[in-house]
Amino acid sequence: MLPQARTLSLVRLPGAIGIAVLLFMGVPALILGLAAAGPIGWIVAAIVLPVATLGVLLWLGWFRRRPDDGPWH
Repeated sequence: MLPQARTLSLVRLPGAIGIAVLLFMGVPALILGLAAAGPIGWIVAAIVLPVATLGVLLWLGWFRRRPDDGPWH
């Protein structure tokens, strides 16, 4: 068995659970609030939030990659 490298975690498990719950409840509430705000809110909810989500996912997947994550070292 290979030794695993110790990495510095930004968030501990209780914090990660809290963030997940906040996002799970907060993002739909944000979308509903933006939709109630009128056409500008619709644009933000339909364009800005998905692009921001894609940006965060790309940042987490690409810029925070580790050497053992896959074929791209």
